Amino acid sequence: MKFKLTSTQQNFFTNNPFLDRTLWNFGAIQFFNEKYTYKQLNDVLNLLVENHENLRMRISKNDDTFYSHIEDFHYVDFPLIQASSFEELTKTTQDYVNAPIDFDGELVKCMSFTTPDCSGFFIYAHHIVFDGFGAQLMIRYLNNALKGQKTYFGDLESYENYIKKEDEYKQSKRYNRDKKFWEEQFSTELICDVVLQGRKNVDYTSSELNGSLSSESFVKIKKFCDENEISLNSFFDAICSIYISRKYEVENFTLGVPVLNRTTLAEMNTIGLYMHILPLVCNMESVSFAEFAKQTEENKLNLFRHQKFTQTDIKELLKEKGIEKNNLFDVAFSYQDFAPNENYEILFQYSNALSIPLEIHLQNFNDEEHNLKIRYRTAYFNEAEVQTMLNSIIAIAEDAVENPDKIIYELEMISSEEKQKILRNFNETAYTYDIPENT
Repeated sequence: MKFKLTSTQQNFFTNNPFLDRTLWNFGAIQFFNEKYTYKQLNDVLNLLVENHENLRMRISKNDDTFYSHIEDFHYVDFPLIQASSFEELTKTTQDYVNAPIDFDGELVKCMSFTTPDCSGFFIYAHHIVFDGFGAQLMIRYLNNALKGQKTYFGDLESYENYIKKEDEYKQSKRYNRDKKFWEEQFSTELICDVVLQGRKNVDYTSSELNGSLSSESFVKIKKFCDENEISLNSFFDAICSIYISRKYEVENFTLGVPVLNRTTLAEMNTIGLYMHILPLVCNMESVSFAEFAKQTEENKLNLFRHQKFTQTDIKELLKEKGIEKNNLFDVAFSYQDFAPNENYEILFQYSNALSIPLEIHLQNFNDEEHNLKIRYRTAYFNEAEVQTMLNSIIAIAEDAVENPDKIIYELEMISSEEKQKILRNFNETAYTYDIPENT
């Protein structure tokens, strides 16, 4: 049976004109210190695919319209990767993630692996099948299955039922309220291409750079957020907005932020694509950081109340008003919280192509490791520029939490250590030269 695509799935076709590229590929390696046999691993993968129909999704095209359908389940001997080291494993899996996924074939690729020290699963997919939250669900389900437990918790949402619910939403009063909200959001001129600045997408090749936020700084930030009833997510949305505003000298612009878009328990249990990215409208004013952070929290909560309206819906709305927007944002930020598990470790991998010029991710691992990852298109940034960007974001965050009453445009963009280094280099002007005898 064929189904039309959900609005969230349609985003991929409106945002990605090159469907054979790898813009939306990602992979996850789940490794266990315990050594499992191939049969144990393969049986668990089959159990997962059997219980979660979205993992058997296929996409087809008919008369310029894309449809999806669910393949029947049958037991499969999934490939086994036998690597001599973890380094060899990650290189092999990264090559898979960087390769295009055929829309006429499997959109989810399941494998098991062994190394001399561990065994586990490697799964890579196109994002049109499931989102990051779904990936974390999948990892938990695989772990449970290896321990003889269910590969799901409670009821699951069927794809067919979700399509029906979406159709009902588009005929509802809530849809009209959401439409009005987004009309108001775009009632004033907004810069949605802060980086591109009118330039066309010409090269999607990307790289990434990692930095870290100290545990001491993170504790202070968490304390500030708790005391001011602000989420960590909104705190860093505010920090990124300040950086973008000052770096690109813009006052009214958009920042892409992910929304979970799961509203029922069944949806929370289902491996599927619900999450999408929406434009957070940033109107910069000369206010204290404490006030700006509260404004950002309020704006984010308002956005969450209208999160079922997708990018596709917003673009159609703007088109009705004669406004053409190729991009609703070209910088995005996400905060990712990874709960530790004593049974396994996880490594996410992304393709070497990026759908927008800049993504900033703060990844919190067990409240001790706080990784700041920046993925960027190499056509617009070089590594030195991104390193400066990373340092500036950390410096703004540290100054903001130490001096929340500072006006946002006065927050430091360089750390005290960097400032001292600049001053030392500036003052070290001594120069030795020879003076002729007859002078």
